[in-house]
Amino acid sequence: MRPIISFFFLVFFIQSLQAQDSLDIYLDKFQAPCKPYEAAYIRNIKVHKGDIYQIKDFYVEDTTLYQTGYVEIKNSNYFDIKEINPAAIKRGRHIKNGEFKRYYKNGNVEFAGTFVDDRKKGPFKYWYENGNFKGDFIHSDVLEIDHEFRVMTFYDSLNNQLVVDGSGTYYETGDGFQTSGAIKDGYKSETWTGSFWSGKSTFSEQYRMGVLTKGTSVDSAGTEYVYSKILKTPEYSKGVEG
Repeated sequence: MRPIISFFFLVFFIQSLQAQDSLDIYLDKFQAPCKPYEAAYIRNIKVHKGDIYQIKDFYVEDTTLYQTGYVEIKNSNYFDIKEINPAAIKRGRHIKNGEFKRYYKNGNVEFAGTFVDDRKKGPFKYWYENGNFKGDFIHSDVLEIDHEFRVMTFYDSLNNQLVVDGSGTYYETGDGFQTSGAIKDGYKSETWTGSFWSGKSTFSEQYRMGVLTKGTSVDSAGTEYVYSKILKTPEYSKGVEG
């Protein structure tokens, strides 16, 4: 009985949004338009100003708010789409441009800042899921891929400050790894060490002003590898994930 109730609630929720001169589309986990059964999010979208749309995204399973912000929508020829055209919006690429705010499922804010051409730009504030403030970061597309942001202040989840005015110790977790090291003037500096959650692989990296100068990794068999570049995970071709 519960799945039936949930389904009708979802239909009612979507219809209530559509009554506001706006359009609702389904997005997959990469935030690309998709079919309803593939959806992770529902995007409510309406014209804001010129070719900029205001969006609100909701988790599809319980309709709690995921993020709010502004996007441009480009068609396959990369021309602007300037009106509510359901077919074009579903086929087009959604480019983040403007202020964004993202939320955890418990309703607490995860981050707030500005996107320019689908990239984080300038000051961002971040919070932990428990509501504690995480820190102030400055994002820039002119920084090296090794460190695409500067860390100006940073707190651990228990509210202990670890970075003050761009200097201190910072740690981060990524796709299957964790690492920590020194921050100077907001950049990764000196020696950073880390490990991968799966297996026993570890790595050690040397940084100068946020730029990787040398990296050494050791796999679970004890084999050592030396590298000088960090590969970036390719972006989903249709997606708008930030």
